[in-house]
Amino acid sequence: MSGICIYAEQYENRIEESAFELITAARALSAQSGEHIMALVLGQDPDALSRQLSFQDVQVAAVKTEISALQDDALSICVAEALRQLAPSSVLIPANRTCRALFSRVAARMDVGLTADCSELFLNESGEFLQRKSAFGENAMCVTAEVGTPKLVSVQVGVHAPSVPDGGDGAYVSLKVPQPTSEIEILEMVEDGEESITGAERILSLGRGVGENYAAANELAQKLGAMIGGTRPLVDDGVLPFERQIGQTGCTVHPKVCLYLGVSGAIQHTEGVRGAKLTIAVNKDPEAGIFGYVDYGVAADMKEVIKELIKAYA
Repeated sequence: MSGICIYAEQYENRIEESAFELITAARALSAQSGEHIMALVLGQDPDALSRQLSFQDVQVAAVKTEISALQDDALSICVAEALRQLAPSSVLIPANRTCRALFSRVAARMDVGLTADCSELFLNESGEFLQRKSAFGENAMCVTAEVGTPKLVSVQVGVHAPSVPDGGDGAYVSLKVPQPTSEIEILEMVEDGEESITGAERILSLGRGVGENYAAANELAQKLGAMIGGTRPLVDDGVLPFERQIGQTGCTVHPKVCLYLGVSGAIQHTEGVRGAKLTIAVNKDPEAGIFGYVDYGVAADMKEVIKELIKAYA
Protein backbone atom coordinates (compact mmCIF):
# COMPACT_ATOMS: atom_id res chain seq x y z
CA MET A 1 0.00 0.00 0.00
CA SER A 2 0.89 3.68 -0.09
CA GLY A 3 -0.82 6.88 0.88
CA ILE A 4 -0.60 9.74 3.34
CA CYS A 5 -1.53 8.81 6.90
CA ILE A 6 -2.35 11.35 9.58
CA TYR A 7 -2.18 10.42 13.26
CA ALA A 8 -5.46 11.54 14.82
CA GLU A 9 -4.69 12.18 18.47
CA GLN A 10 -7.62 11.90 20.88
CA TYR A 11 -8.27 12.58 24.52
CA GLU A 12 -11.22 11.01 26.34
CA ASN A 13 -12.74 9.92 23.02
CA ARG A 14 -12.59 13.42 21.54
CA ILE A 15 -10.47 13.97 18.44
CA GLU A 16 -7.96 16.78 18.98
CA GLU A 17 -8.02 19.86 16.74
CA SER A 18 -4.56 18.98 15.44
CA ALA A 19 -6.03 16.03 13.49
CA PHE A 20 -8.19 18.34 11.40
CA GLU A 21 -5.18 20.58 10.71
CA LEU A 22 -3.20 17.56 9.52
CA ILE A 23 -6.02 16.58 7.15
CA THR A 24 -5.64 20.01 5.53
CA ALA A 25 -1.89 19.41 5.17
CA ALA A 26 -2.49 15.91 3.79
CA ARG A 27 -4.98 17.22 1.24
CA ALA A 28 -2.43 19.70 -0.09
CA LEU A 29 0.11 16.90 -0.55
CA SER A 30 -2.49 14.57 -2.02
CA ALA A 31 -3.43 17.17 -4.63
CA GLN A 32 0.18 17.03 -5.85
CA SER A 33 0.94 13.33 -5.47
CA GLY A 34 -2.47 11.74 -6.11
CA GLU A 35 -2.10 9.56 -3.01
CA HIS A 36 -5.11 8.71 -0.88
CA ILE A 37 -5.44 9.94 2.70
CA MET A 38 -5.78 7.77 5.80
CA ALA A 39 -6.37 8.66 9.43
CA LEU A 40 -5.08 6.37 12.19
CA VAL A 41 -6.78 6.66 15.57
CA LEU A 42 -6.39 4.57 18.73
CA GLY A 43 -8.82 4.63 21.65
CA GLN A 44 -11.50 2.97 23.70
CA ASP A 45 -14.44 3.72 21.38
CA PRO A 46 -13.50 3.44 17.68
CA ASP A 47 -17.13 3.99 16.60
CA ALA A 48 -17.36 7.38 18.31
CA LEU A 49 -13.89 8.41 17.18
CA SER A 50 -14.44 7.46 13.53
CA ARG A 51 -17.68 9.45 13.38
CA GLN A 52 -15.71 12.58 14.27
CA LEU A 53 -13.48 11.92 11.26
CA SER A 54 -16.28 11.78 8.70
CA PHE A 55 -14.52 13.02 5.58
CA GLN A 56 -15.41 11.75 2.14
CA ASP A 57 -11.77 11.62 1.06
CA VAL A 58 -10.27 10.16 4.26
CA GLN A 59 -10.17 6.44 5.08
CA VAL A 60 -10.19 5.87 8.84
CA ALA A 61 -8.26 3.00 10.43
CA ALA A 62 -8.97 2.44 14.11
CA VAL A 63 -7.44 0.39 16.90
CA LYS A 64 -9.50 -0.37 19.99
CA THR A 65 -7.28 -0.10 23.04
CA GLU A 66 -7.38 0.84 26.71
CA ILE A 67 -3.77 2.03 26.65
CA SER A 68 -3.39 5.70 27.56
CA ALA A 69 -1.53 8.16 25.34
CA LEU A 70 0.77 8.72 28.33
CA GLN A 71 1.80 5.05 28.32
CA ASP A 72 3.90 5.55 25.23
CA ASP A 73 6.08 2.50 25.86
CA ALA A 74 3.11 0.22 25.14
CA LEU A 75 1.19 2.50 22.79
CA SER A 76 4.20 2.79 20.49
CA ILE A 77 4.03 -0.96 19.90
CA CYS A 78 0.38 -0.63 18.84
CA VAL A 79 1.07 2.34 16.57
CA ALA A 80 4.11 0.74 14.93
CA GLU A 81 2.18 -2.45 14.14
CA ALA A 82 -0.80 -0.47 12.80
CA LEU A 83 1.51 1.48 10.48
CA ARG A 84 3.11 -1.74 9.27
CA GLN A 85 -0.34 -3.00 8.31
CA LEU A 86 -1.36 0.28 6.63
CA ALA A 87 2.04 0.70 4.91
CA PRO A 88 1.69 4.44 4.13
CA SER A 89 4.43 6.33 2.33
CA SER A 90 4.31 9.12 4.93
CA VAL A 91 2.81 9.82 8.35
CA LEU A 92 1.89 13.33 9.52
CA ILE A 93 2.03 13.79 13.29
CA PRO A 94 1.12 16.70 15.62
CA ALA A 95 4.28 18.39 16.89
CA ASN A 96 3.34 18.37 20.56
CA ARG A 97 4.97 16.89 23.64
CA THR A 98 2.81 13.76 23.80
CA CYS A 99 3.40 12.82 20.17
CA ARG A 100 7.09 13.67 20.35
CA ALA A 101 7.49 11.08 23.10
CA LEU A 102 5.29 8.53 21.36
CA PHE A 103 6.71 8.75 17.85
CA SER A 104 10.35 8.81 18.89
CA ARG A 105 9.61 5.29 20.16
CA VAL A 106 7.62 4.41 17.03
CA ALA A 107 10.49 5.53 14.80
CA ALA A 108 12.95 3.38 16.76
CA ARG A 109 10.66 0.34 16.58
CA MET A 110 10.22 0.75 12.82
CA ASP A 111 13.87 1.66 12.23
CA VAL A 112 12.98 4.82 10.32
CA GLY A 113 13.72 8.50 10.75
CA LEU A 114 11.54 11.21 12.27
CA THR A 115 11.64 14.79 11.01
CA ALA A 116 10.32 17.01 13.79
CA ASP A 117 8.63 20.42 14.03
CA CYS A 118 8.11 21.04 10.32
CA SER A 119 6.52 24.31 9.24
CA GLU A 120 6.02 23.45 5.57
CA LEU A 121 5.50 20.26 3.55
CA PHE A 122 5.77 20.07 -0.24
CA LEU A 123 6.83 18.00 -3.25
CA ASN A 124 9.66 19.15 -5.47
CA GLU A 125 9.60 19.04 -9.27
CA SER A 126 10.55 15.37 -9.29
CA GLY A 127 7.79 14.47 -6.82
CA GLU A 128 10.09 13.99 -3.82
CA PHE A 129 8.45 14.68 -0.44
CA LEU A 130 10.32 17.48 1.35
CA GLN A 131 9.93 19.30 4.64
CA ARG A 132 11.01 22.75 5.76
CA LYS A 133 12.08 23.20 9.39
CA SER A 134 14.47 25.08 11.64
CA ALA A 135 17.99 23.84 12.30
CA PHE A 136 21.23 24.70 14.09
CA GLY A 137 19.58 25.78 17.31
CA GLU A 138 16.80 27.55 15.38
CA ASN A 139 19.34 29.83 13.72
CA ALA A 140 18.59 28.66 10.19
CA MET A 141 15.87 27.12 8.05
CA CYS A 142 16.58 23.93 6.14
CA VAL A 143 14.83 21.59 3.72
CA THR A 144 14.98 17.90 4.59
CA ALA A 145 14.15 14.63 2.85
CA GLU A 146 13.80 11.27 4.57
CA VAL A 147 15.08 8.17 2.82
CA GLY A 148 13.16 5.50 4.76
CA THR A 149 9.52 4.40 4.57
CA PRO A 150 7.23 5.41 6.07
CA LYS A 151 8.43 8.96 6.40
CA LEU A 152 7.46 10.17 9.89
CA VAL A 153 6.99 13.93 9.98
CA SER A 154 5.69 16.04 12.85
CA VAL A 155 3.95 19.27 11.85
CA GLN A 156 3.72 22.42 13.92
CA VAL A 157 0.31 22.91 15.47
CA GLY A 158 -1.53 25.95 14.17
CA VAL A 159 0.24 26.19 10.81
CA HIS A 160 -2.73 24.81 8.85
CA ALA A 161 -6.38 25.76 9.08
CA PRO A 162 -8.48 22.85 10.38
CA SER A 163 -10.61 20.94 7.88
CA VAL A 164 -14.31 20.55 8.63
CA PRO A 165 -15.94 17.09 8.36
CA ASP A 166 -17.90 16.98 5.12
CA GLY A 167 -20.35 14.15 5.55
CA GLY A 168 -18.43 10.91 5.27
CA ASP A 169 -20.23 7.76 6.39
CA GLY A 170 -18.16 7.30 9.57
CA ALA A 171 -17.01 3.84 8.46
CA TYR A 172 -13.59 2.61 9.47
CA VAL A 173 -11.22 -0.30 9.09
CA SER A 174 -10.60 -2.11 12.36
CA LEU A 175 -6.98 -3.10 12.90
CA LYS A 176 -5.89 -5.90 15.23
CA VAL A 177 -2.59 -5.21 16.96
CA PRO A 178 -0.81 -6.49 20.10
CA GLN A 179 -2.03 -5.03 23.41
CA PRO A 180 1.11 -5.00 25.57
CA THR A 181 1.23 -4.10 29.24
CA SER A 182 2.79 -0.73 29.97
CA GLU A 183 5.55 -0.24 32.51
CA ILE A 184 4.13 3.24 33.14
CA GLU A 185 1.56 3.47 35.91
CA ILE A 186 -0.72 6.51 35.82
CA LEU A 187 -1.40 7.54 39.43
CA GLU A 188 -3.42 10.68 38.80
CA MET A 189 -4.34 13.02 35.96
CA VAL A 190 -4.94 16.68 36.74
CA GLU A 191 -6.31 19.18 34.23
CA ASP A 192 -4.11 22.27 34.03
CA GLY A 193 -7.05 24.47 32.98
CA GLU A 194 -4.81 26.45 30.61
CA GLU A 195 -6.56 28.00 27.64
CA SER A 196 -4.73 27.32 24.38
CA ILE A 197 -2.91 30.33 23.00
CA THR A 198 -3.42 29.14 19.41
CA GLY A 199 -6.95 30.58 19.36
CA ALA A 200 -6.15 33.90 21.08
CA GLU A 201 -7.17 37.07 19.21
CA ARG A 202 -4.83 39.32 21.22
CA ILE A 203 -1.32 38.25 22.19
CA LEU A 204 1.54 39.84 24.10
CA SER A 205 4.65 38.10 22.82
CA LEU A 206 7.55 38.43 25.23
CA GLY A 207 11.24 38.09 24.51
CA ARG A 208 14.25 37.79 26.77
CA GLY A 209 14.42 41.59 26.83
CA VAL A 210 11.28 41.73 28.99
CA GLY A 211 13.48 41.01 32.02
CA GLU A 212 12.12 42.44 35.26
CA ASN A 213 9.07 43.81 33.45
CA TYR A 214 7.27 40.44 33.31
CA ALA A 215 4.83 41.24 36.13
CA ALA A 216 3.91 44.55 34.52
CA ALA A 217 3.50 42.84 31.13
CA ASN A 218 1.18 40.31 32.72
CA GLU A 219 -0.89 43.14 34.21
CA LEU A 220 -1.07 44.80 30.80
CA ALA A 221 -2.21 41.55 29.21
CA GLN A 222 -5.09 41.36 31.68
CA LYS A 223 -6.06 44.97 30.90
CA LEU A 224 -6.04 44.24 27.15
CA GLY A 225 -7.79 40.88 27.42
CA ALA A 226 -4.73 39.31 25.82
CA MET A 227 -2.81 36.07 26.36
CA ILE A 228 0.91 35.98 27.01
CA GLY A 229 3.24 33.95 24.81
CA GLY A 230 6.90 34.22 24.14
CA THR A 231 10.20 33.06 22.77
CA ARG A 232 12.06 29.86 23.52
CA PRO A 233 14.57 31.44 25.97
CA LEU A 234 11.71 32.39 28.31
CA VAL A 235 10.45 28.79 28.19
CA ASP A 236 13.96 27.41 28.76
CA ASP A 237 14.33 29.74 31.77
CA GLY A 238 11.01 28.55 33.23
CA VAL A 239 9.30 31.93 32.89
CA LEU A 240 6.64 30.54 30.52
CA PRO A 241 5.30 27.01 30.06
CA PHE A 242 6.07 25.21 26.81
CA GLU A 243 2.43 25.57 25.71
CA ARG A 244 3.01 29.34 25.46
CA GLN A 245 6.12 29.09 23.26
CA ILE A 246 5.53 30.73 19.89
CA GLY A 247 7.75 29.88 16.95
CA GLN A 248 9.28 27.11 14.90
CA THR A 249 9.64 24.69 17.82
CA GLY A 250 6.56 25.92 19.65
CA CYS A 251 3.13 26.75 18.32
CA THR A 252 1.85 28.89 15.47
CA VAL A 253 -0.71 31.57 16.30
CA HIS A 254 -3.09 33.68 14.21
CA PRO A 255 -4.04 36.67 16.39
CA LYS A 256 -5.81 39.79 15.28
CA VAL A 257 -3.33 41.87 17.30
CA CYS A 258 0.18 40.96 18.47
CA LEU A 259 2.26 43.23 20.69
CA TYR A 260 5.94 42.24 20.87
CA LEU A 261 7.78 43.25 24.04
CA GLY A 262 11.55 42.81 24.18
CA VAL A 263 11.59 40.46 21.17
CA SER A 264 14.70 40.69 18.98
CA GLY A 265 13.01 39.57 15.77
CA ALA A 266 14.74 36.25 15.10
CA ILE A 267 12.97 34.28 12.38
CA GLN A 268 12.49 31.25 14.64
CA HIS A 269 9.99 33.30 16.65
CA THR A 270 8.40 35.56 14.05
CA GLU A 271 7.60 32.53 11.85
CA GLY A 272 5.17 31.48 14.58
CA VAL A 273 2.90 34.53 14.17
CA ARG A 274 0.86 34.39 10.97
CA GLY A 275 -1.92 36.49 9.51
CA ALA A 276 -2.06 39.07 12.31
CA LYS A 277 -4.10 42.13 11.37
CA LEU A 278 -1.95 44.44 13.51
CA THR A 279 1.58 43.96 14.85
CA ILE A 280 3.42 46.36 17.18
CA ALA A 281 6.88 46.04 18.70
CA VAL A 282 8.55 47.74 21.64
CA ASN A 283 12.32 47.43 21.91
CA LYS A 284 14.90 49.87 23.24
CA ASP A 285 17.28 48.96 20.41
CA PRO A 286 16.28 51.00 17.31
CA GLU A 287 18.20 48.51 15.14
CA ALA A 288 16.33 45.45 16.44
CA GLY A 289 15.28 43.11 13.66
CA ILE A 290 11.72 42.91 14.95
CA PHE A 291 11.02 46.37 13.53
CA GLY A 292 11.32 44.91 10.04
CA TYR A 293 8.39 42.55 10.68
CA VAL A 294 5.80 44.77 12.35
CA ASP A 295 3.32 47.43 11.30
CA TYR A 296 4.37 49.84 14.05
CA GLY A 297 7.53 50.01 16.12
CA VAL A 298 8.42 51.90 19.29
CA ALA A 299 12.11 52.30 20.13
CA ALA A 300 11.78 53.15 23.80
CA ASP A 301 12.13 51.90 27.34
CA MET A 302 9.64 49.07 27.63
CA LYS A 303 8.98 49.79 31.29
CA GLU A 304 7.71 53.27 30.51
CA VAL A 305 5.61 52.11 27.56
CA ILE A 306 3.93 49.39 29.61
CA LYS A 307 3.26 51.84 32.44
CA GLU A 308 1.56 54.31 30.08
CA LEU A 309 -0.52 51.58 28.42
CA ILE A 310 -1.73 50.31 31.80
CA LYS A 311 -2.79 53.86 32.67
CA ALA A 312 -4.58 54.25 29.33
CA TYR A 313 -6.58 51.04 29.86
CA ALA A 314 -7.24 51.53 33.56
